Amino acid sequence: QRQQQQRQQQRQMSNQPPPPAMSQKKYAAITSAARPKPSQPRITVDVVAARHLPTTPKWGVCDPFVIMALGNCFHKTSSLVKQLNPAWNERLVFGVPPILAQGALMTLTVEDAAASLRDEPLGQLSIPVAQVKSRGTWEGWFDLKASEG
Repeated sequence: QRQQQQRQQQRQMSNQPPPPAMSQKKYAAITSAARPKPSQPRITVDVVAARHLPTTPKWGVCDPFVIMALGNCFHKTSSLVKQLNPAWNERLVFGVPPILAQGALMTLTVEDAAASLRDEPLGQLSIPVAQVKSRGTWEGWFDLKASEG
């Protein structure tokens, strides 16, 4: 473990990106939420694409992925290599317990897999579950709030 810490410090000092296995450690614990029970209300989210993601001075073109959260349930899309206009086309399904339908937020965060240890999202969007429930289907592009880093 001490050698691992020394290597990490050396990489930080030389401004080299961490190897892929290390960069994924932060999100390794995020597993897909359990499938909702047939009788349980659900929200289905189609994560289609993003446009004009930023480059970073340190990392260059990003390797984006999306983390979608609803309460304590999470889904993570695949990571796409070197994409500023990624197309995931992935469907995420969340069960919505009645207590969550009241005041909970659905949060979508776009992260860079190549730089995931730096803990700065490329962008984020939150939508109250009550709005999703009352509106039904939403289609279109949504603006992400940029990271303040």
